[in-house]
Amino acid sequence: FDDQAAERIISDASSAFVSMYKKSVINALPGFAQNDVLTRLNSLFKPDKQCFTPTYSGLVDFHELLISRDDHSIGRYGDVVPTIYGMFQESISETKSDGTPAFNDLLSKVAELQSNENGTLIFPGDIFRTNSTLELDNIILELGVALSDLRVSNLNTFGSTLKVFQPVDGATNALNNTVTFGVGPDPFEITATILIEANGDGLLDIYNEVTLDLRIRDLNLALDVLADIKENALFNLPLKHFLDIQCLLSSLDSPILDTFGVRIGNDDRGGVLLRKVEASLSELDVDFQCISCTSQFLQEMSLHLMTEEGKQNTSSLSERMFNSIASILASSFVQHELDKLVYEAQYKCPVSEKYNATFTSPNYSVFETSDRSDMTSLVVGVLSSLAVLAVLSLAVWSIAKILTKRRHIKWLDTLDEHQKLILTVRQNAEECRMARLNERMKSLAFSKDIIPLFHRVFIPVSLLGNIALFLSGHLSPVASVRIIGSILGSDLHIDGFFMFSMVDSIEEIWEVGAK
Repeated sequence: FDDQAAERIISDASSAFVSMYKKSVINALPGFAQNDVLTRLNSLFKPDKQCFTPTYSGLVDFHELLISRDDHSIGRYGDVVPTIYGMFQESISETKSDGTPAFNDLLSKVAELQSNENGTLIFPGDIFRTNSTLELDNIILELGVALSDLRVSNLNTFGSTLKVFQPVDGATNALNNTVTFGVGPDPFEITATILIEANGDGLLDIYNEVTLDLRIRDLNLALDVLADIKENALFNLPLKHFLDIQCLLSSLDSPILDTFGVRIGNDDRGGVLLRKVEASLSELDVDFQCISCTSQFLQEMSLHLMTEEGKQNTSSLSERMFNSIASILASSFVQHELDKLVYEAQYKCPVSEKYNATFTSPNYSVFETSDRSDMTSLVVGVLSSLAVLAVLSLAVWSIAKILTKRRHIKWLDTLDEHQKLILTVRQNAEECRMARLNERMKSLAFSKDIIPLFHRVFIPVSLLGNIALFLSGHLSPVASVRIIGSILGSDLHIDGFFMFSMVDSIEEIWEVGAK
């Protein structure tokens, strides 16, 4: 009913009741919680009143931890977590008449408490701002990126394909996570202001501040997580440390790492592993408006994105981008970083057996790179190799001469006197012929009567020139990389970005392991 007088009476009575009994109600709350509330919770979670004694056998089995048994008996980890997990799964699996999850309405109301707008979260001001310096040889680039005024709309667009921490059949340590959002008539929308600026020695002068609007439809994300959690570490973790990320990571079975921070061998046991990282997208609309742009390219791009071709290109590019992000998450680089976090967490958690208050992250080994400024080791190595090669060649030649001489002596012993005489006559005739040739022959420099002066000078000079050109071609830079491009419509020219020569290549090969 609508009666202002009655409404005023009820309001005054409520205010009077609160002022009179507020202190009494507050004093009675502890006893009410200890008696009535606790009794009701005990009857809910332990209807048989049996005292549960947990048993630990190694690593956590997610099926036992999260799923209630079919025969309603108490599992190895009790029935509190399975009961809460079952209630959670029931809440996210409940659907409305249109097939969408019912908890979309809950998300809308929660978001409205933050922004006073249904299904929207608003974060005014700077979200993050970073400035960095990039050095390319003698070129220094100052880069700056900022994100501000973030707005997330239509949170209530989750699809029915929703799995959160769902145990995987056939694996005790695997959890499947699948989510689809941007479902329904209204797309999932993200709006933000982005600033990109770059300055570098007169090569670049970019300042672009834009308002970016992303509208996403049917984005499906899937991720399987393999986690080896130690039962003793998890269930003996005090409640006050459950929100400490280091303590949660310390409950994982730490992998064995080498000096580079990489798992030893191909062992998948221990730590946390990311598997089956997938992403697919149905449609992505991108719209942005320049607030202050020095790049004409952005203004042209804004017009292109409004066309049908631009929308198709954006959807195709965004799908490849999501696939690239999924590949990065499943890469060995991300896995190595996760392994390092898990390994170091056991020394950073205050309740861990290996806790060390003065612990600092290890200085993991890195692959050595070549130092072009030091040529001493290269020169010594080349000269040593040539010396060894010369000694080996001399030894082989000497051995060959000795063996040949011995075989020749044995062969001569098989000849009679007449055959030896014929052989001696032939050798003397050959020596006489060679002597006559040597008398008639002269070197190039002393053959002025036969060879013209031009040829006597040109041939040695040509040989020396070829040698000089050979050395020059292998010692001096033979190729260079020059960058000519455009960044957001601003031209970029970098001469001599990289120089290539045979000497540098040999030196790099030497430094990375040839020595």
